[in-house]
Parts: sequence; C-alpha cells; structure tokens
Amino acid sequence: MKVVRLSPVDHIFTGPGAYPIQFLLQYSCHLDPDELHKGLKSITPLFWPVAGRLQEYSDQTYEVAWDGTIPSFEVFNRLDQTLPNPSDFKTLLGMRRSIDSSIGNPLSYFSLYQFNDGSALVANISHCIADGHSFFHFLSQWAARVKSGPIKFLKNRIFARPIHKRYMLVPKRRETGKLQYTDQEVFRKLGISYSQESREQDAKNGVWQFHNISEQEIRYYQEKDDAQHQDRKRLSSDDIISALIIKKFIAKGWFFYDPARISTALDYRRILPNVKRRYFGNAVRAASFEMSVEQMEEMTEIEIAKQVRRVKESINFENTLESLRYLETTRLGRDAGLQFVQGMRVADDARGLLITNISRVSPDHFDFGYGKPTQLIPLTHAERTAVIISQEGGYSVRVSPPNET
Repeated sequence: MKVVRLSPVDHIFTGPGAYPIQFLLQYSCHLDPDELHKGLKSITPLFWPVAGRLQEYSDQTYEVAWDGTIPSFEVFNRLDQTLPNPSDFKTLLGMRRSIDSSIGNPLSYFSLYQFNDGSALVANISHCIADGHSFFHFLSQWAARVKSGPIKFLKNRIFARPIHKRYMLVPKRRETGKLQYTDQEVFRKLGISYSQESREQDAKNGVWQFHNISEQEIRYYQEKDDAQHQDRKRLSSDDIISALIIKKFIAKGWFFYDPARISTALDYRRILPNVKRRYFGNAVRAASFEMSVEQMEEMTEIEIAKQVRRVKESINFENTLESLRYLETTRLGRDAGLQFVQGMRVADDARGLLITNISRVSPDHFDFGYGKPTQLIPLTHAERTAVIISQEGGYSVRVSPPNET
C-alpha cells in the first residue's frame, strides 16, 4: 500500500461534482488495445496516484492510497462508424466518464474507441490527482512505454520519473497561523471565487465554439507593439491570444456582471524552487485581474495583452506561498473547512473567464507507436472557459460560453 497526503491545492478539486481533466486523443490509425493495456499496467507503479482512491487522513484532510491495482481500461468497438467530428459536442461528451472525487471512488478511467477510420483514446483523471502538466506527463510516459518498452528516465524531459512528494506544498505548522484577510480579500488575491451550489457538470445546454488564430495574426500584433516599444520584452503568443479571447467575450456580450474577472492558469513549478518540473500533482494557480467591461472595451488588444502579462509577472515566490498558507489554514482552522475549500472555484461562475494554454503540448509525445494523434480534444465542459491548442499554422481556441447563451 502506497499513501500520500493531498496538498492544499489538491483539496479544491475533491468532492462530488469536482471537475476532472478529460481529453480525447484522436488517431487516424488503429491502436492495439492489448499493447495499451500492457503499457498501462507497466507504468502504473510509477504514476500510482492515478490508480489510487481517496481516504481520510484526518478530520479535514484527504490522502490518496494505492493498493496495487491498475486503472480501469475499457475497449469499445464502433467499426460501423467513423471518428466523431471535433465539433460534435453531444457525441464527444458521451464518450467521457464521470469521476466522483470522494472517498473510496476510482480517480481515473481510460477508454479506447475503435472506429472504421481510426481510434480515439479517452483519458479521464480526477483533478485532485493531477493538473494539466501532470496529466500529459502521465500520458506521454504511457505512450513511450507502449512504443519503446521500458526506457531510461532522463532529467528535464516530459517523460522523466515523477515526484510524488506532495508535502512540499504543505506549509509548516508555524506558517499557518491566524488569517490576515477576509475571505473576499483572499478570493481576489488568489483569483478564485466561492459558490455553495453543486459543481455537477450541466452540459445539456452547453456548447463549444471554435476560433482559429494564425501565427501571422500573432506576429502582426507583436510587430505592431515592437514598433512602439523596441526596448521591451516582446509580447508572447499567450498574451495576445488571451487578449483576443477577452475581446471576443466582450463582443459577444458574455460578461454579464461588472467588473469582469479574467484568469489565466499559471504553472508555478518554476516559481517555487523546491517544486520541480517532475512534480506530479497540482502546482497551478490563477493569475487574475478585475476590470470593468467598458474599460476593456475601450482598450486595444495590445493594451489588454500587456495587462495579462503584468498580472502573470506579478505571481512570485512570496504570494504563491501565501496562497498555499491560506488554503491550508482555511481548511484546518474553521468548522467544515474541507467543505468550504471544495466550494472554491478557479473560474468565477457568474462573471469570469478562465483561459488555459496547452499549446506547448506536442502531439509527438502521444505516439504509441502507430503515429501521433491528429486531434487533441478537451472534454471537460465548464462554462466561461477557453483552451488554447496548437495546430498547424497557428492556434485553435475552444471556448465554452455561458450556458445562458
């Protein structure tokens, strides 16, 4: 039996209805289910929390325990059908599995769908076990095992040996004293919100919208800004795409309340010196700002891009540790603290927009020996979110607008 205590961030993603991480990888070839199952069995002892289950560590704290089993892996033959269209919202959602991140339940499911023109691999992992970086770390290692067999682990590579020392994100007892801020102040500082409503995913009225942004369009904004500020660091593609998404939300009238809260997901593995790239778990927080819709409407795309970058650059060692201390103290220092933390939202349900960029994830890492995937499709539906994915010649942005639209 292997056991590890959850970190302060992990606890946000526990409880019924907590959002998992779910992706569909589409291949124009047929994957071998026996080889995938064999590779999954081989790699599970290294990434054992994926096959674990939650249990109580103390009154307000969970831990994940693994008893040596492997995750669920199912195969569905649909050889009389073709691969689903990436915009076929209803069909794609029907291929995922729900996960109840509560005590005693499985924290992952994997499914392989065989169609007449290729395969679709669906990975569902509880967010309390892994953030996006760890999710793709696991998938890449699984693919490498199937393609090449046991491999030598290399440092600074996506398939490096994972680190499961989640205690590195747990503040010391002497650091978790009396809270210095009200809940609302801290929500603003951390870029999160709170809701007592159920987090059960209601995708019946949900839709996805797709927006393509070319590299040429990115360069246009970069060069336009360079001409005015040649002595300054160039705006990144992430800054510019985020600004274009915000402008899209404004044009569509999707910000229903003022001020709007804009959040971008930020990995802080490079911010905390003791948290390495190989850390397996949640090392992500929101870089957020609030601004009136009218003000953002008057700003140019470049001005908004600069604001996005300023907020990301403001996230540092001290305020990241402060956020971890708050989360830990809140959970342990109040009645029903765990339930309160489970009510926290990374994206504001009413007036927010959460932007996640996975464009650096290369499809080459998910070649199981039969060719790289042709599509990488996020299946988790959460309104007021946007996911940036790389594609040939630029980027594809998958937007989930408010359900009211």
